[in-house]
Amino acid sequence: METEFFYKKKRNSIVKSIVSTLVSFITHRRWRRYAKAVLRFLINVPLRIYIGVIAVCLFVGGVCYVLFFSGYFSIQTIVVESNTEYIRGAVEEYFEEENQKTLFGFVPRTTIFSSFGGVEKKIRKENPIIHTMDISFELPNTMYVKVISREHEGIWCSTYGAERCFFYSKDGVIFEEAPNTTRGFLLRFVRDARENEFELGDTVLTEQERQEVDLLYKALGSISEQPAYISIQDVQEIRAGFFGGWEAYFSRKEPLVAQVENIEHVLNKIQRRKNELGYIDARFGNRLFHWYKTTPVPQNPVPADASQPEEEE
Repeated sequence: METEFFYKKKRNSIVKSIVSTLVSFITHRRWRRYAKAVLRFLINVPLRIYIGVIAVCLFVGGVCYVLFFSGYFSIQTIVVESNTEYIRGAVEEYFEEENQKTLFGFVPRTTIFSSFGGVEKKIRKENPIIHTMDISFELPNTMYVKVISREHEGIWCSTYGAERCFFYSKDGVIFEEAPNTTRGFLLRFVRDARENEFELGDTVLTEQERQEVDLLYKALGSISEQPAYISIQDVQEIRAGFFGGWEAYFSRKEPLVAQVENIEHVLNKIQRRKNELGYIDARFGNRLFHWYKTTPVPQNPVPADASQPEEEE
């Protein structure tokens, strides 16, 4: 009981101290002198100045009311253009929901003043198939959203651990799950044996890697050896697999076109046994290794000169 009385008395003394400090500050002679000076200044201001200030405030208030609160420029129609129906519906739903929210807690969204940058970022993150979004407005009440979806450049499969396949776009971004096959698709097929952490929307192929894949498809196609897939092994090696069941090994540190030309020379020499081919290793310049599936895997293979390879019996 005594302790409670003590704290109550102490609290009252603190409050009295604060109040007395404020009173002394307000009633201080210097403060009163400043207050009188301000009052004299306000009294001497011409009436037309007050009228002008009031008129400006009324004008600004009226403009703000018309622009933001009258409803004349409110967003009443949202038109979404997309070549994919489910994307069009999802985007329209996002913006309809966001349009109900206010800016700064009290300013309605209008065609004059609106910011949807955060919404656009959220939509693209949840729908990686969306490449770009262009937002425009038509006065007084219409908002247009043009959605450009990613195009299917190829199928990318991670072969490290559990195999997973996705469609990827021209910029190397995976955006949609894909089957582990190229049948029915006129697309590039890329396998990736590296240990990668990824999720939808990630860039899984760098510009250099996309160029290497494209170059191999074109170079091998020019010698009538269209690959079934390209496999990126590591920073040193890239492979091409063919429908005949054999593979070609390439060095990523050496010109790929020259390695393809060396493989062409070998294929021209072993045409009769091409269907038995297991692999051709072109990573070592003009010295190529090749192995037939009908023979044991060589422990120490002897390379053949690409310009004059020996035909095996």
